[in-house]
Amino acid sequence: AVVSTQSTGIYIRFDESDWSFTEDRLRKCFTDIEAWMARSFLKLNPSKTELLFISTRSDKSANVVKPGDKVNLTSSMTAVTTNAAIVDPKNAARNLGVIFDDKLTMKAHISKIVRECNYVLHNLRRIGKMLSKDHKILLVNALIHSKLDYCNGLFAGLDKVDIARLQKIQNAAVRFVFGTRQWRGVTNLRKQLHFIPVDLR
Repeated sequence: AVVSTQSTGIYIRFDESDWSFTEDRLRKCFTDIEAWMARSFLKLNPSKTELLFISTRSDKSANVVKPGDKVNLTSSMTAVTTNAAIVDPKNAARNLGVIFDDKLTMKAHISKIVRECNYVLHNLRRIGKMLSKDHKILLVNALIHSKLDYCNGLFAGLDKVDIARLQKIQNAAVRFVFGTRQWRGVTNLRKQLHFIPVDLR
């Protein structure tokens, strides 16, 4: 289970049979964080707290708490009940700009990268004729490769289909640099630019 409270994360490993004990541990951690923030003149926002249950991709069983269920992270010993944290488990949660799903397939995060890069490339093509090749390379490195490379260690071992989606983005960036059409192969062009393929980055 992963509980993210704004910039603070709680990570707890447990088996399904231990959920009751784990739920108590989560409540205690949440209460301790809330107390520490109160002493530091900070306020915890329960509405921004996300709960994510992560299991292996081979595990086909349902999680002990499904999306739509409610988990109360406020300790029964807490005097203030008006700030109760009733958390709805999510299928995916964001941490440091990366979207983690409950099977760690990273599909949601890859879709986000593809969507953002396509938007950037669409805008770059509109001004491409006014840019030199060197300027195009600088823009691709700054705006495209920075997104492809961010936390890319998490992509190790992912499905080839998902890696291919990211490679298509880099291929489109290479075509933008050279001003070539979509149907033209880019392997030799990519080598000329010394761009490392996505699966080797």
